[in-house]
Amino acid sequence: MNKLFEKGYVTAGAHHGKHVSIADLRTNYPSQHHGLFSKAIEELRKEGLILVFPGRTGRGSGQQVAAMKETLVRARPLINAYRSRVKLQRYNRDLTGFV
Repeated sequence: MNKLFEKGYVTAGAHHGKHVSIADLRTNYPSQHHGLFSKAIEELRKEGLILVFPGRTGRGSGQQVAAMKETLVRARPLINAYRSRVKLQRYNRDLTGFV
């Protein structure tokens, strides 16, 4: 969730917002965590926090993912938990600045 939000991979419910392939989403994470992505993506999709759809980017085609704009505020605790864990500043309630 943090990476989707930070990089602006957000959509308003349609496939027209900025999105990223699931394979590219794993970039810069340690390889021992790559296996967790499919389970995490499925759980976030079921909770309505992300949209997963087939699509195409400049790097090829495959499953694409984007955060749902309407649900980002609900995802703030997830984002802030991650950010605290890696020693980054946490976001405020409306996701416009830091605590």
